[in-house]
Parts: sequence; structure tokens; C-alpha cells
Amino acid sequence: MRTNILPEPLPWLGRGNVAAGQGDWTQAERAFRTALEIDRTSAAALNNRAEALRQLGCPEAAAQALRAGMPAIAADDALRPVLEQTRREIEA
Repeated sequence: MRTNILPEPLPWLGRGNVAAGQGDWTQAERAFRTALEIDRTSAAALNNRAEALRQLGCPEAAAQALRAGMPAIAADDALRPVLEQTRREIEA
């Protein structure tokens, strides 16, 4: 019997974090983007993707990703203040 397994964002977050730790920001950005495609409400994936874009020298793309993604993040999400801080840092 075959079951449908829904994709989960957590493995992609892990891959992105490993890539970021190794300084491979291109791979990290791809992994975080994939996590967001699976779950657009992932504040961690959104924050980390913005940081990866910033590390790649694309602050405008990072700011745009945050502006586009923030509405999907719950107002009471524990990471929302982190996202707002990241946005302020990128836009400074």
C-alpha cells in the first residue's frame, strides 16, 4: 500500500543551515527557498533566506523576500521580532 507523504520544511531548513555553516550561501538560499515553498509560514526559513541573500550581496532581494513573506507569518510567531530586526538591519 502506497501512502502520500507530504513534504516537510524541516529537512530543508537543516540543509540550509549546514550549507550556511560551510559558507555555501548559494546552496543555503536554495534550501531555505525550498522550505518556504513547502511552508510559506516558516519564519525561520524566511529569516534565514533573507540572511543568505544578504550574504550573497543581494540586500535588495533580501528586503523584498522579507516584505513579500512577512504577511504569511503570524503576528504572535515567536520569531517575528527576529524577522523585523533582520529587515531593519538589511534596510539600514
